[in-house]
Amino acid sequence: MTALLRQTRLVFGCLAVSLCVSGVSISHAQMKIVAEFENVVAEETACGLSSAWSNSSAKANIRQRDGQTKITVKVRNTVPDVFWTIWIRLAGTTPLAVSGMAQMGAIPLAPVSAMRDLAQATPDGNLERDIFALGVGDDGTGSDNLINGFFTDSDGNGRLKIGLDYPLIKGAIPFHLFQEDLSPVAIGTDPVVPFTLRIVSHCEDNVGHGLVPGGQLDPETEKPLSTNHEIWFEWNF
Repeated sequence: MTALLRQTRLVFGCLAVSLCVSGVSISHAQMKIVAEFENVVAEETACGLSSAWSNSSAKANIRQRDGQTKITVKVRNTVPDVFWTIWIRLAGTTPLAVSGMAQMGAIPLAPVSAMRDLAQATPDGNLERDIFALGVGDDGTGSDNLINGFFTDSDGNGRLKIGLDYPLIKGAIPFHLFQEDLSPVAIGTDPVVPFTLRIVSHCEDNVGHGLVPGGQLDPETEKPLSTNHEIWFEWNF
């Protein structure tokens, strides 16, 4: 495991500390946040049609209580009839590769209990062999039935409702519940460990790829052969 994994500390109990995010006061025990995402799509990656989506937007309602998080994400005026997925990256642009599950820089916005199912839709070459046996993943086909994914309708609007088995803000992702020799990873804690929620489209193949945003690793360079996703929206905590 990485040094960051070994050094991760959990904050137990309910601390009498509040934090202001976008004008909303929150605490460890219970909070409600409305997250307005920034549109960061690059013209050359917006499914080839960026000029048509100048009014596209995304918003998330985040409700957290008793160690659980419920999130509703909505996108509007985006590319119609396309599959989208949502991701977590730790410390803004720094990859959340510390989970040790996949050889990419993010993890799905999903409960830890769903990680094994997501692994089955992951290109097998992207999975860490210390965690997953050879053959657990797929051949890069992907799936449009993923817990962190949704389709936009014919108007380019879409919504995802998801529950997490951990507190997203001022908590930790409990990877140790998936496998004992993994460690929990602090997220949004005191001192604040910033993170980014990212929403991406999959215009190229219209499916998601499990534990990675997309792409099969080249066995020689160990770099993705294809990204298979387009970054549209980000919210930084």
